[in-house]
Amino acid sequence: MVNKYIEEGYNKTLVLKIVGLQRSTYYYNISNTKTIKTKPKGGKPKGYCIDKNNNKICDEKTKELILQAIE
Repeated sequence: MVNKYIEEGYNKTLVLKIVGLQRSTYYYNISNTKTIKTKPKGGKPKGYCIDKNNNKICDEKTKELILQAIE
């Protein structure tokens, strides 16, 4: 409804004030209508970690390295 009046040339601030909608809410909804929501990928990989070079390291090896660092 707000977009209809804004597209007709009415002042955006005035229309939002009359409707009782905050500008932040209006702009948030506009930005979300242009994007496609997808379910995020991932989660923690099971059984291994990934180092800086994207190499898989077994959890047991990681555990050993942590214990060595603690000692």
